[in-house]
Amino acid sequence: MALAPNETLINHYDSSHVLLFDPVASNLQITRSVLYTMGFRNFEQAQDLSSLTGILERTSYDLLLLDCTENADDISALIKNIRFGDLGLNPYLVIVATAWTLSNSLVRNIINAGADDLLGRPYATSNMMKRLNSHIELRKRFVVASDYVGPDRRDKARSKQDENLIDVPNSLRAKIKKEYISETEAAAAIEITKAAITVEKMRRQAFQIGVIASLLSDMKASVQAPKKDSTSNLGMELETLSILTEDLDRRVVQTDFAHASNLCSSLLDVAKSLKQAYDANQGFIKKDLALLTKLSTGLQIAFNPESDESSVTSDIAAVVSSRNLRVAS
Repeated sequence: MALAPNETLINHYDSSHVLLFDPVASNLQITRSVLYTMGFRNFEQAQDLSSLTGILERTSYDLLLLDCTENADDISALIKNIRFGDLGLNPYLVIVATAWTLSNSLVRNIINAGADDLLGRPYATSNMMKRLNSHIELRKRFVVASDYVGPDRRDKARSKQDENLIDVPNSLRAKIKKEYISETEAAAAIEITKAAITVEKMRRQAFQIGVIASLLSDMKASVQAPKKDSTSNLGMELETLSILTEDLDRRVVQTDFAHASNLCSSLLDVAKSLKQAYDANQGFIKKDLALLTKLSTGLQIAFNPESDESSVTSDIAAVVSSRNLRVAS
């Protein structure tokens, strides 16, 4: 005898672990009621970001549903930290954000942080169910970039052709579909994927550093104070360089590429020197520019042992020419 629809939902959804966040208590209760109607039963909830962060650090969740109406910037930073593996026990839990007003900037920030979905409020239970089922049945594979880890949002044809996309563990699907594995096996799968994504992220960071190094090396008057004007991307590139090298220096010691830590540390020193010179409106030191190029090339070869200096330089040149960035000197 077939089960009634609600009975089926309860049997499938009640084992998953759900974390809810909303600063407004009444809205939090509405969200909980909607999910309860769908069949979810195992909830934890928070109304402030400090509590939310603490809960994520203590327990692994399958679904995070959070409202970002009042604090979109903080929420997007939190989502990015989760996806980068810097917050929480499961970087690959399904993340659905909600908001009462879907402004362009809010949508861009939340989606670019790595959320699976963003849903406008108020929403019908059927709409929430449809969205969640899509992330259970047809979840997008993850793409890894120097500044992004999350669902690939390109069209299906382009996604299928990309061999670098990663199928991340989907514990929400595993529990709802009763694809049971032990907690130890689930944790191991997360750690294996996390390690692979971290290495790929570092490779992308190293390549981006190489692109910036190439742009800087092309400056004509490298010892003169660089011009600061509204049309120059130099300040932004130097800021990006500092962020990338600092993050890379922090992560590399925890991976199988720890032997490259000295390269990263030296690169970070050079990046700081260049940024300080720019901020003080002083000229760059030619030695720093030359060292930046040398270190960035060495770093890429360290992450890609099959490559040589010629192939690394060629790949970077192709990207630099396509970007058509203007660096004032």
